[in-house]
Order: sequence, then structure tokens, then C-alpha cells
Amino acid sequence: GLGKASGPYWLVPFQNYKTMCPYLVGSYEQVAAELAGYLAAGYRTFILDVPPDREELRHVGMAFAQVRKEARCQNYSRSG
Repeated sequence: GLGKASGPYWLVPFQNYKTMCPYLVGSYEQVAAELAGYLAAGYRTFILDVPPDREELRHVGMAFAQVRKEARCQNYSRSG
């Protein structure tokens, strides 16, 4: 449907000119996996929309924490 996400990207606000970019949505693990792809490609800066409240900011932090956790696990498995 119109409000459903396609993969980790929610395009509706972008398509309706409510924002300048698509949103990443899903579980922390799903969003972290997508963010990890950007990190693997060399991206180190992420521009975020202003979160509407503290709870949303906490969710953003949790997704990035998941990326860091997975990166540590992968680095350990390669070196240990």
C-alpha cells in the first residue's frame, strides 16, 4: 500500500515533498544492515532529519549502536 515501506526505505514522505530524502525504517537489525552497507562503501557522515521527539532520537541511536555491535563482531571474527 501507499503507507508501506519497500525494503528498508520508506519513500512516501519523500514522494509527497514532506522531506528531502527517504527514511530508513524497520527493526534495528534491518536498519543497521543498511547502514553497514554505507559504512562498507566508505561513508562516515550521515545527515538525519530532525527527530520529532526524544524517543525517535533514541531509536536512531539504537540503530547506530547495532551497527557498531555488528562491526565489532565482524572485526573479532576476522582477527580472532
